[in-house]
Amino acid sequence: MEGSNEGGLRGGALSTLEAMVVSMGFMAPSVAMFFNTPFIAGFAGAAMPLAMLFSFAAVFLVALGFSQLASRTASAGSVYAFVSNAINPKTGFMGMWFFIIGYGIFEAATYSIFASFTSELMERTFGLAVPWIIPFLVIAGLVYTLSVLGVTQSVRGGLVFLVYEIVIVTILLLAVIFQGGAEGNTLAVFNPATGSGIGGVFLGMIFGIMSFVGWKAAASLGEETRDPHTSIPRALLGAVAVIGLYYVFVTYAATIGFGPTNMDRFAGDTAWFDTLTREYLGAGWAPFVGIAALTGAIASAIGIHNSTVRLIYSLGRDGVLPRALAKVHPTRQSPYVAASVQAGFSVVLGIVFSAFIFPDPATTYGYFGGLGTLAVLFVYIFINASVFLYFFRKERENFSVLRHAVIPLVATAAVCLPIYGLIYPVPDPPFNLWPYLIALWALIGLLFLFVISRRRPQLVEVMGRAFSESGDEPDTAQEDVLGARERRERPAADPADR
Repeated sequence: MEGSNEGGLRGGALSTLEAMVVSMGFMAPSVAMFFNTPFIAGFAGAAMPLAMLFSFAAVFLVALGFSQLASRTASAGSVYAFVSNAINPKTGFMGMWFFIIGYGIFEAATYSIFASFTSELMERTFGLAVPWIIPFLVIAGLVYTLSVLGVTQSVRGGLVFLVYEIVIVTILLLAVIFQGGAEGNTLAVFNPATGSGIGGVFLGMIFGIMSFVGWKAAASLGEETRDPHTSIPRALLGAVAVIGLYYVFVTYAATIGFGPTNMDRFAGDTAWFDTLTREYLGAGWAPFVGIAALTGAIASAIGIHNSTVRLIYSLGRDGVLPRALAKVHPTRQSPYVAASVQAGFSVVLGIVFSAFIFPDPATTYGYFGGLGTLAVLFVYIFINASVFLYFFRKERENFSVLRHAVIPLVATAAVCLPIYGLIYPVPDPPFNLWPYLIALWALIGLLFLFVISRRRPQLVEVMGRAFSESGDEPDTAQEDVLGARERRERPAADPADR
C-alpha cells in the first residue's frame, strides 16, 4: 500500500527485485485474471488478448512517467503528493477525489464476486446449492473481524500465496496451449475483427486496466529499499512488464481454451478456470485451482478494506469527517468505528445491488469494478500531466521532450481509448451510465472543494495529508491502519495485544 512504509521494515532492507515482487503481489494477478477476464470478453469477445495487450501498453506508458516522479524522492507518497507538487494542492485534491470512489465501492464488489464464485464452486465440487448470500456474509465477517482484531501478515509471507497462485494457473494454461485448445492456437485473437470490433476492445480495456490496480505499491517502499532513487523506478517498470506479459499469456490461453467462437460461454462462466482445469488437466486438479482463487480473493478483500478504513480513520482524526471515526480499540489499537462503518456500507451496498438491482452478484462486481476503474483512468491523466509540468517548470535543465512530453502524451491518449469506447458507440445499459456517474462525482468534488476553499481552506491541506498517509493502493500487506504521524504520537503497542 502506498504510504504504508511504517510497517517496520528496516532501511535498505529490500533489493530492487524484492520491491518489484511487492508491487506484483499487490496487483493480485491471479485474482485479477480469475474474475476480470469474463468482463473483458463480454466487451471484446475473442479479441480479449488484444484488449489486454492494449491495457498493458497503456499502464506501462503511465508507469514510465510515474517512475520519473518516483525517482525524485525516496518516499514517493501518493498521487496527491505528486500532483500537488507538480501542479497545485487543489488539483491534487481532485486527483485523489477520483480515487475515493474506488475506495468506497471496490470492497462491496470483491465480496460480491467471492460470493458468486464460491456458490458456483460448491455446486460443481460438492453438489451443494449454497445461496450466494452465505459466502458473501462469511467473507464480510472474516474481513471485518481481522480488521478489528488488528491481525497482520508480512509482505513476504503473502508472497507464498502469490507464487502458489501463479504456478497453478501457469500449469493449467500451458496444458491448454500444448493441447491446442478447443479450436487450435491462432494469432487471430489479436485482430479486433475476430472479436467485437475495436469499440469492444476499447471497452474491454477498462477491466484490463483494472487488473493492474496496485502497480504503484513499490513507490511506498523508498525508505526500505537500497538505492531507492534507482531501485524504485526499476521495480515499478519491472513489475508492470512482468505482470503485463503474464496477463497477455493468460488471456490468450483462456481464449484458446474455450475457442474464439465460444467466448459468449466464457463471458458467462464465473468459474472459467475451474471449467478449463476439469477439461484439460482433470477433475483432480480442480480443488488446487479453486483454493488459489479463494485465498487470493480473501487477501484482496482484506487489502481493500484496510485501505478504505485507513482513509476514513485519517479523515476522522483530522476533523474532516466526524471524529468518532478515529476511535481506536483500547487493546488492539485498531480503528474499530471506521472499520464498522465501512464494513456496514459494503455489506448493504453489495446485498442491495446483487439482490435487487442486478441479476446476480457477479454483475455487481463488474459494474462497480468498472466504474471505479473509469475513475482511475482520470487519475492516470493527472499523473501524465504532472510528469510534464514538474520537469518543465521545476527541472527545465533535465527536461526531455521524449520522456517528459511525448511519452506522457501517448500515455494519455492510450488511457483515453476506453473512455472513448464509453462514448461511441454507446454501450448497452447500465454501462452507458458510467460517464454520467463519474461526471456527477467530479461535480460533487468541485463543489466540495469550492466550499471548503472559501470557508475552511486549511481542510484542503488536511485532506491532502490524510490522502498521503492512507495511500491509494490496496493494502494487501495488511499492515495496521494507524498512520505514521499517529504512531509518533501514540505509545508503542504491547506485543501481547497483537
